[in-house]
Amino acid sequence: IDQSYGKGIMPLTFEALKGQRYRWCFGGIQILRMHWRSMMPGRQSKENRLTGGQRWVALGQAFGLTDFFAARGLPVAKANACLAKGDDAQKVADEAAKWSSAGIDSTPTLVINGSKTDIRTWAELEPALQRAGAR
Repeated sequence: IDQSYGKGIMPLTFEALKGQRYRWCFGGIQILRMHWRSMMPGRQSKENRLTGGQRWVALGQAFGLTDFFAARGLPVAKANACLAKGDDAQKVADEAAKWSSAGIDSTPTLVINGSKTDIRTWAELEPALQRAGAR
């Protein structure tokens, strides 16, 4: 590449680069450790002025969700807009908690007539559906 896209001082060795990356990551973790309560959904207080949507965006960024979505073609701005809809995000969290308490701990998980199954193949699924009343 014959064009510079950024200017600045960079580490001169791989060890120095690893140290820089470690400090950057460690700083983010320190922020989460110190301020995690202010990012959790809940009521605003004197110490916590973030809206629910702002908290979801902060958590999504901290845990790499926006990067995950971006790698799959969803622009960061759209991911943040989605996360910022606090009510929708809370609905998703409530659904996740409901299914987690019901023993749904992985995807895909198949539930037939309200009962969790361990079915993983069509050969197992077809007879189970027929027993449940499918034609």
